[in-house]
Amino acid sequence: MRFRLLILLFALAVLGAACQSEDGTPTRTPVQWQRVTFLASRLQPGFAINIPADWNYVVAETGIIVFNYPRLLELPDDDTPMPEGSILANVTMLTADDVQMVGARNAAGILDAFIDPSSNDGAGPKYNSNEILEIRGRDSAQSAISIGNRDSLVLALELEGNYLLAVIVAPKDELARQVDLLNQVFDSVELRLGQ
Repeated sequence: MRFRLLILLFALAVLGAACQSEDGTPTRTPVQWQRVTFLASRLQPGFAINIPADWNYVVAETGIIVFNYPRLLELPDDDTPMPEGSILANVTMLTADDVQMVGARNAAGILDAFIDPSSNDGAGPKYNSNEILEIRGRDSAQSAISIGNRDSLVLALELEGNYLLAVIVAPKDELARQVDLLNQVFDSVELRLGQ
């Protein structure tokens, strides 16, 4: 019986060694995704967005809040440091009617409607138009701000005449570190119509 057990263990060890790659470097596990959809009503368009499967989300009245750290929404809304590596995004939809009401003709106009350009004339924090994300093929505009130990990015992204508006918050310099993942998340956004 012992002899058979030793032969079985030896065979498993040989099989395991044969299955390893020749160069010995492990392959990265690909990101697994989940699809999250927001529809305000049957008459209003919504959106669908892919987020990593291990992220959390909350569907609110006006959109979706996505975050990658389980207790991120429990942090006080002050300058309390966010956990390293954490990201929080509040994503909402502006319908074509909403866009017309604010008088915007494009993504930059939407940002101007929500971020008063004259606010940069005061002594407070300054928004800038540094493009952190690489949005291709859609009208988009971004505005970044750093306050204390947090960075924020406001993003307007066109969806067939409607606009996605996202406010993304992360610890200082984290947005730049997570730019590839954030590009994939916001590249996945699609318009969804009520049924």
